[in-house]
Amino acid sequence: MRILIAMLAASLLLAIAPGPRPAVAAPSGFGLQLGVTSDLAFSPEATDLAAGIHYTLPIVRYVDFAPSIDVGPAGGVLSLSLNANLHVNLLPDAEIGPYVGAGFSSFTAGPSSDTGDLPDAAGPTAIAGVWLNRHGGTSYSLETRFGFSGLSEFTALLAVTF
Repeated sequence: MRILIAMLAASLLLAIAPGPRPAVAAPSGFGLQLGVTSDLAFSPEATDLAAGIHYTLPIVRYVDFAPSIDVGPAGGVLSLSLNANLHVNLLPDAEIGPYVGAGFSSFTAGPSSDTGDLPDAAGPTAIAGVWLNRHGGTSYSLETRFGFSGLSEFTALLAVTF
């Protein structure tokens, strides 16, 4: 958890630090995201909403660092997910551009007396998505994440980046 917080803090410092920027395929920006999380069986009792914020920071032409924070009602209690992701843009100059990636996520749910609650977890995620209007003033993305090591197995998000 400390490593993830340190990575998020370092990315914010890089984003606001003065100095030259590398040639990148797209601008950086903050945004909002909304989606669902579920197990792969998509059972109604295991599917929850997720809402959050993200920041996209292009590192080099094909690679973006994309930390995010998601919150939602996991099993009736408030959950928090911290994510540190790297996206590899497969078509960096395209207005509709697919990307793949990987990341590390930390999930925690609020206290509850129910022993069947979702446990806290941390682990790797695999990511696939597509940018829409990537080089315009406002861009959109559709993203799916697959979690491992006790994380939500499937997350689908619609995001807008300003």
